[in-house]
Amino acid sequence: MRAKLNIMPRSKGFALVEILISIIIIGIFAFAFYFWTTNQTNPTLTPTPSPTSTPITYQTFVNQMFNFSFSFPTNFELAMLSDTDYPETVEIETGEEGTFVVEKSNTQGVMDKTYIVSAQYLPTDLKDLSLTQLVTEHGSFGGNYCFEDLAGRSENVSTDDGITGIKVWYWIKAGCQGAEERIESAPYIFFKNPDESRNIIFYLFAGDFVNGRDTEIFNKAVQTFKFIPPNNYSDN
Repeated sequence: MRAKLNIMPRSKGFALVEILISIIIIGIFAFAFYFWTTNQTNPTLTPTPSPTSTPITYQTFVNQMFNFSFSFPTNFELAMLSDTDYPETVEIETGEEGTFVVEKSNTQGVMDKTYIVSAQYLPTDLKDLSLTQLVTEHGSFGGNYCFEDLAGRSENVSTDDGITGIKVWYWIKAGCQGAEERIESAPYIFFKNPDESRNIIFYLFAGDFVNGRDTEIFNKAVQTFKFIPPNNYSDN
């Protein structure tokens, strides 16, 4: 006769402990796997320092014919608007057509960038107008018939020397200067000679200098604009 085995059933409490331990072990492995995969797919990035821009150095544009000056970058060049102009390295004596201030391009296929400084005598029929009337209501006074007479918008400006002027954006007529439709020009800055007897208007035209660093360069020219004493200039 076989002996009867009396197998005692496992207690429920012991089974619960085993389940709990299993859950903890699985949780540890799951967390370890998640941590490993996260660090594999999203490695810690070391911030790259931003490049430091090279400071712009300036020299002075001096115009002895119309008695004014302003600052422009030392690595820029000067070019004549017409054969009546005589640009030099530092001292410039422009004719009535004015002078290009040029940033030469070192990249093939990329054009040079320019802005313009000019001074001109006002026609007799306009000389008694205020600066505001002249530049906001007579856009074509300088002979640019591509401009509508009424300016698109304008605002006052002031230089570091305390000279007040007007910044103007003109409407370019459709079909002029390559414009397929009526568009707004780059800004012009106008100043008037304090000596009314000379009847001279000055302007700086932003040209290609209308964005980012270029705006800083053009604004520097405007901020440093000043009238200077006559220096016995002669046309001869």
